[in-house]
Parts: sequence; structure tokens; C-alpha cells
Amino acid sequence: MSHDSRRAHEIIRGVVALDVQAHLYVARLHGRPERRARDEALAAMVTDLDTMGVRQLWLESCDQDRQDRHVIRAALMASSGPGFPFRHALPTSEPMLWVPDVIAWAWGKGGHHRKAVADLVEVHTLP
Repeated sequence: MSHDSRRAHEIIRGVVALDVQAHLYVARLHGRPERRARDEALAAMVTDLDTMGVRQLWLESCDQDRQDRHVIRAALMASSGPGFPFRHALPTSEPMLWVPDVIAWAWGKGGHHRKAVADLVEVHTLP
């Protein structure tokens, strides 16, 4: 096993030990802009989180924060849940933002990496 592979295994094992639950939203592109698929996945996630009683949402900051905020506000307004505050942050300021990156990487990598996180992941495939 290479050094990189051992390190990936250690990181995945550390995330699994946190006993977190992950929801993976899959939006098909079907020849449409990636931003549109992202908006649909984000809106679906926010609606689901609101009905689950989530108290706060932190998202990794990127060049799409403004549009994300618009999508999140609209989804919360349309949701039947109580709502929750949300904010964008850099992963350097909030290490827990690394957790979804690790899970998503492992899921996308497939094979034994996906198997290692499979019990943590619930997949939501959007129409």
C-alpha cells in the first residue's frame, strides 16, 4: 500500500469514527448548466434538512456563495420546517467542513473507499 493510499485510509477511518450521517444529492446534468443542477441539489438538501430539524448549516465558501444564499433562502421560505441559520466559511476556519469532502471523495472514488463510508451515506437521486 502506497503512502498516499495509507493516508487516505487513515483519513477515511477517522471520519467514519465520527459516526456522522451523510446525505449525498445526485443531480443529473442532462446537457444543462452545472449551476442549475447545483441549485436543484442544494434546494432539495435544504428542504430535507429543514424537515429533519437541523439547527444550523455551514457550507464551504466558494465563488458561488451569493447564488447559494439565494437558493437556500428560497428553499427555506418554501419549506414547511422551522428554518435554520446558515453561513459560508472557509475550511481553514471550520475543520468539520472537511468531513463532507472526505465522504464525497471516498464515494466518488468507489471500490473499497466507497465501501468504507457506505454505512454513513444516504443517496438522494433527483429527477
